[in-house]
Amino acid sequence: MKGVKTGGRVAGSQNKVTADLRNTIKKIIEDNIEQVSVDIASLSPKDRVAIIEKLLQYVIPKVQAVEFDATKTISTAAELLRGMAKYDDNP
Repeated sequence: MKGVKTGGRVAGSQNKVTADLRNTIKKIIEDNIEQVSVDIASLSPKDRVAIIEKLLQYVIPKVQAVEFDATKTISTAAELLRGMAKYDDNP
């Protein structure tokens, strides 16, 4: 049957290779944090900011653009207010 999942990872679970790789990189950095700090401090301010910016994407998720439809929002709010008015009119 097409479209029926019969095995593999559970939806939302992390790929084992990816998890292992991330843990290995994390351990390398943790074991060498003093040297990494010295190396980053020895960079020019421009390069230091660049490397910190690149590293931040692994710590703080990037924000994605959000589409906003004011017409839909206003009509939804109007519907809610109409619904609330019905309850206010009936004691």
